[in-house]
Amino acid sequence: MNTQEAKIVLETALICAQEPLRVGDLRRLFADDVGADTIRVLLEELRNDWQQRGVELVALASGWRFQSRPEMREFLDR
Repeated sequence: MNTQEAKIVLETALICAQEPLRVGDLRRLFADDVGADTIRVLLEELRNDWQQRGVELVALASGWRFQSRPEMREFLDR
């Protein structure tokens, strides 16, 4: 699996998740063939990929998740 394919797997898992996912949870998607450091690098790349969109990838104490950007709140609260 190349880097782009791995990013697609991570992105899909994070978008579909009901709750934030920890790096360990994300590693299991790859049968532990991808190390935690690599997962973190890919997450940062995904965060950068989504910078100009209405949602963002954020790291919380409980894991990583996609959420709407604060500046989108006025539209979503309607």
